[in-house]
Amino acid sequence: MRALAGLTLGGVPAGAMAYLSEEMHAKAIGLAMGLYISGNALGGMSGRLVTGAVTDGLPVLMSLLESLDDAVESLAFRNKNPHSTRRIDWD
Repeated sequence: MRALAGLTLGGVPAGAMAYLSEEMHAKAIGLAMGLYISGNALGGMSGRLVTGAVTDGLPVLMSLLESLDDAVESLAFRNKNPHSTRRIDWD
């Protein structure tokens, strides 16, 4: 299962960069992709360190509640994001 997740998640950065290249002005693509890559690396490292430190002393239920909170925040972010300006409807 982990191998399947690893194979499928490998395409997420490529998809995000393709989206950025379609949405950003040509002069801003380099900066936008650099910020995406550095933010992804920083967020991944700090997320693991902070989560590990916080959940080390908490019961399992608190860890599950934290995961639920993260899911709710992700959905809220998705709903507040602006719609694509160059989206092509294939209908």
